[in-house]
Amino acid sequence: MLLANADVRVDLALEAIAGRRSGEPLPEVLVRATEQMIFNAWDSDLPSGLAALRARLAASEPALQARLLQRYLTAQADLARALQRAFPDRLDATTASALVGAMVGALSASALDALRRGEGPDEVRDAMRQAMALVARSVT
Repeated sequence: MLLANADVRVDLALEAIAGRRSGEPLPEVLVRATEQMIFNAWDSDLPSGLAALRARLAASEPALQARLLQRYLTAQADLARALQRAFPDRLDATTASALVGAMVGALSASALDALRRGEGPDEVRDAMRQAMALVARSVT
């Protein structure tokens, strides 16, 4: 139940990457994919309180931490492979993995920080967007 929307978010991002328009720049594809994940969280887990509950439980439940880490690593690998397929001339496996890791890590850290401060869905979304923009600016 706590991970009910995780696969949906990853699928949305994968679809955004696969739907890359010809000539669309890497930073734009990355932002579009990330925006899909952020919007889904903002539309479901954040207003329902599920994201905050998951963050609280993950801080104290080793079994949930392990499951979250497993899902997190699988999602990152899937996203990195999709990004590399979309940009074979720009990204090797290591670069794609590093880029996805930076983006997913920035989103997760910013969301957790906002949730720990007790911020609402809009503020959590804004924190994730700020993190997304920071990572996207580093991609040339």
